[in-house]
Order: sequence, then C-alpha cells, then structure tokens
Amino acid sequence: MRRAIYVVSLTAGVFIVTFLAFRAAKVRSQDSPARSFVATLSETRYKPDGSIFTREDILHAVRRDRSQVDVFRKELPDRSGWEYLRKILNVSAGVDVMVEPATGSAVTMPMGKEQIELLTRPALNCGAAVNAPTKTILGYAVVRWSTELPLPDNQSVRTEEWRAPALGCYPLYDRSEMGPKNGPSAYNVREVLFVAEGEPPSAFFEVASDLKERSPSQADSEFERFFPGNHLYLEGGAKADQRYYGRREATPNR
Repeated sequence: MRRAIYVVSLTAGVFIVTFLAFRAAKVRSQDSPARSFVATLSETRYKPDGSIFTREDILHAVRRDRSQVDVFRKELPDRSGWEYLRKILNVSAGVDVMVEPATGSAVTMPMGKEQIELLTRPALNCGAAVNAPTKTILGYAVVRWSTELPLPDNQSVRTEEWRAPALGCYPLYDRSEMGPKNGPSAYNVREVLFVAEGEPPSAFFEVASDLKERSPSQADSEFERFFPGNHLYLEGGAKADQRYYGRREATPNR
C-alpha cells in the first residue's frame, strides 16, 4: 500500500494553517450580527508548476452563536469507502473538536478566550484597510484582505482573501502560497460555490457518546493501526500533542 499522510482538518494540504494564525485582526466592529449559514466550497492544492496536487469538497456551517464546523469528505486510504471528518469549533461549549469516524476518535481541546472572541466579534471592515478593493461574489459584498508572513531563507507565506462582512467575514475566496518570494511556489485555493442562509442542522455539531477521546498522537497511532503507513497529522501526532496538552493545562475547567 502506498504510504500517505491523511491530513486532519485545517492542517490539510501543502500548507499548515497554523502558519496563518497571525491573520485575525483585533479591532472589533459594531456592525449588526452576522448570519448563520451553510456553504459548500472546493479546496484545490497546486504544485509549483501549476498542476493540481489534490482537490476536495468541504462543507462549512456557522450557527447563530458563531460556532463553526468544517466537514471534509475523504476517501479512506485503503479505498474501501469514504468518511466525513469534522472539525468543530463549539463556542457555547468552549471546545475545539476533531471527529474522525474511521477509528471512532474524538480529539477535544478547550478554546481560549481570545479564540472565542475572534469567532464572535469580527474585525472592523473584516481586518482590511479602509480603502481596500471590494467586489461581489455569489451576491455578497466582499472586501480584499491580504498579508505576508516572512520566513527564513527569503521565503514567506502570502495570503489573499475576499471576505464577506454579512457572513461574519468568512472568505468566499482564499488563496495562500508558501515558498520563495521570487519564484514558483505551491499554492492553495479555497473557493465557495454555494451559500444557504439559515441555522444549520444540529447534527453537524454533535459528538457521539460512543467516540473515544484520544490525544492527537493516540488518534494518529490508531489511524495507522487501521491503515498502515498512513497518518492523520501532517506535523506529526507528537507535535500536535503539545497544543492538545498545552490548551488543557491553560483551561483546566473545560
């Protein structure tokens, strides 16, 4: 069987989303509350030569309390079927949960106060400059936000998003690339295809009681036991454990 990394949730693909944690602005708006909605989107990862590396479909849903979930339809490594891996940010419960059905695993981490505030209080003008370009995507006004995070060896992470204020600044188009500042780089494109406003089904956010709570390294080991040579975490389960136990120590009452 070919060896592979079955990347979990928002760490999927060529880019590790933790590189982009800097991107949320802290200036808050007094705008009217954003709407609840369900969106479908495609995420395509390209090699530096522009050819497609991988592509997958994702469902993103936001509740009235600003809780969010991403549902990833993933083919199992042995090609025996498909599973729906979920990444849940439950604002009311204050927890960040990854649900991996193939192994019956749940990886639960408390959410800090700042993380909850970033979800519930979008930035003024979605963090973009006052004179930032605007346009319309899928009938929603969007504003362009971009940034660059320098990395060693004359490399950087460069991100462009077109954010919709009416949807809590959710980006309807997102392009990220990481590599040399002057030269071809691998890049990642997320593009929303459809938006349906209204409260999403509660089942999207439910965590079954028969799932076993595991640390990232435990979930990763269990996944490799089911699918030899395949892993859940691009960064490695041991490194992901640092966040897992660090957050639990920081918020012991959750």
